[in-house]
Amino acid sequence: MQFSTLFITLSAAAGLALAAPTSQTGQSTCQRVSPSSNVVHITTRPNDVEPQILTFNVPADARGTCTLIVDIPAGYPIQDSGVQAGHSPLPVDVIDFHSDNNGPRSGPLLYTLRIPSALPDKKTTKAVKLAISSFPCENSQGNIKLFRLQVAAPGEVSFELNDQSGLFVEYGC
Repeated sequence: MQFSTLFITLSAAAGLALAAPTSQTGQSTCQRVSPSSNVVHITTRPNDVEPQILTFNVPADARGTCTLIVDIPAGYPIQDSGVQAGHSPLPVDVIDFHSDNNGPRSGPLLYTLRIPSALPDKKTTKAVKLAISSFPCENSQGNIKLFRLQVAAPGEVSFELNDQSGLFVEYGC
């Protein structure tokens, strides 16, 4: 009797799982927010760091978890002075950044990114897609989220941002 009850319960659960709605294309339903800037250009020289603040305007109705991602396809052009000099790609620090009544300030280091690129055409050698950091969508400082990018070694890194390539905040996944 217990075996048949267990079998019926498992069969019903499996039926519900099979009947659950799925995407027609099988692709994710994530929503993406692009930064307000359309280019990343960061430089570090002796005694001079030129970081860049990326601003993301997260929609007010975004709920749950927001995730900062980097998504760069293979073959995308990247200017990296380390690679151009015959070295490894330069490390790029991604830092949480806040602005409040006390003014702007850096938060913790979230991730150090190295974007694979190659000479002579300065394009990425392989696709890069990874999650850097997650945070509650509702607490993104009035729906604006800031991240500071800076080269963690002497050199320069730059690339364009568009709706297909770059850094994004994803939500609703």
